[in-house]
Amino acid sequence: MSSEIFSFKNQAIAIILDIRAAIALDLLKIIHEYGLVQSYPNLEVTLRIFLTLPVTVASGKRSLSKLKISKSYLRPSLGQEKLSNMVILSSGQELCNSIDFEKIIDVLLH
Repeated sequence: MSSEIFSFKNQAIAIILDIRAAIALDLLKIIHEYGLVQSYPNLEVTLRIFLTLPVTVASGKRSLSKLKISKSYLRPSLGQEKLSNMVILSSGQELCNSIDFEKIIDVLLH
């Protein structure tokens, strides 16, 4: 892995003018745009994993909190599968409420 990083660094310096300002996504794009996946397979996988890691665990904690509230309130009347589905719906409610459906329809129709 260290030899891949060292080798890629030398190649990336020739491609990117300001290598210090480059972010992980820029490096991954370079690997794909220049067909370097075969040359740097470990670095490519490492960058993909790094870019998919959550920045915070707040959403996970929020989901668990909603699950706890739902379980205590709805336990007598719901089965486990229905309870799980309701928690998923509840967790995504903020996102759904923020979607401007009118704007999406306008974009799709034009």
